[in-house]
Amino acid sequence: MKFGILLVIVLIIGLLVFFLPTDMTFHGPRDKKIIALTFDDGPDKSNTPQILDILKQNNASATFFVIGKNIHGNEELLKRIAAEGHELGVHSYSHSYLFLKNYNRIYSDMYQTNVLIYNVTGKRANIFRPPYGILSPFMNKAAKKLDLHIVLWDVFSYDYKNQGEERIISTVLEKAKSGSIVVFHDTGNVPRNQTISALERIIPELRKQDYDLVTVSEIMHKI
Repeated sequence: MKFGILLVIVLIIGLLVFFLPTDMTFHGPRDKKIIALTFDDGPDKSNTPQILDILKQNNASATFFVIGKNIHGNEELLKRIAAEGHELGVHSYSHSYLFLKNYNRIYSDMYQTNVLIYNVTGKRANIFRPPYGILSPFMNKAAKKLDLHIVLWDVFSYDYKNQGEERIISTVLEKAKSGSIVVFHDTGNVPRNQTISALERIIPELRKQDYDLVTVSEIMHKI
């Protein structure tokens, strides 16, 4: 019963968002050989450094949509992300059902996360990815107030499922194209060793196909 009620709420919110003019990005230009790799839910002490190592080895840039509560204790890791030329974005403070909350709670959540990013790196994020990719009118309003551009995606790796690295690789390489924004995760309930192993093969393959791997803001500026 609870699931049914939640589904109805999500559908109503979806309809509201569909008819609400919102400035958001799903992908970049289709006529340029650029792709933005993004990582949600970190930073994570174990996984994020390995991902950063792979990116560095391949001279690739990426965007990390971070969870505010995960910044605590990972401040040096957040500094490393920024220092190595990657982009940081807001992904909420606790990855809760943000779309079900009122405006004040949503605004506070997003603001608090960006303050943490600023306090650690000296730079505020200017992009936001909603938890679960679900928006609400209040979320749109808060994003505009905080000058955060909403970023979704056009390629989802499904690495949050325990499906194996081969499936992750085939999913991304089959769907990614010029201008794509690809979603991975650097923490979560499923061990990220599958994601890390997949990235070790995906990134070099994208390089072989002459793709430049850039940040979300870079891909947006090319539109």
